[in-house]
Amino acid sequence: MHGNTKTHCKRGHPRVPSNLNGRGCKGCAEERRKNPEVKAGLAAYERKPEVRAAAAVRRSKPEAKAKKAAYDATPEQKYRKRRDELKPYGWTPEMVETAKVEQGNKCAVCRVTFIDSRHTHADHEHTVPPKPRALLCSACNTSLGGFMDDPKICRQAAEYLEKYKGD
Repeated sequence: MHGNTKTHCKRGHPRVPSNLNGRGCKGCAEERRKNPEVKAGLAAYERKPEVRAAAAVRRSKPEAKAKKAAYDATPEQKYRKRRDELKPYGWTPEMVETAKVEQGNKCAVCRVTFIDSRHTHADHEHTVPPKPRALLCSACNTSLGGFMDDPKICRQAAEYLEKYKGD
């Protein structure tokens, strides 16, 4: 069977074209508008206590938080996580450290000193497989992406800025 075969929404309103808007049931929308309990989500009278209890347990997840904290705490796990983040771009953590030293811990374009690893971006050619280029700051990485890595567009942008440069 194709399509939605429901005849009524979750609150019992008929699913007919005259009762539907782009986001759902007009009857439910009217209830939300008039009733603050419904507006806040499922009203308390509609939720069973065991459903509320299960939702509270899912939200807290103390053992999952402890496991994640332990996972993030070990240096080898941090290394693996960083390695996995860099791999799609053709980089390794060792290559990043080598490039930082070669570049003097500065962006290859604007020469601003890197503050920390969050502001260091491993630039790469968008080929298959990707070819590493250099380390860039957030602003330069975003700018090159906006110029679609096209040197012609970058030159045109430079000419534009020169034209309107205030002396």
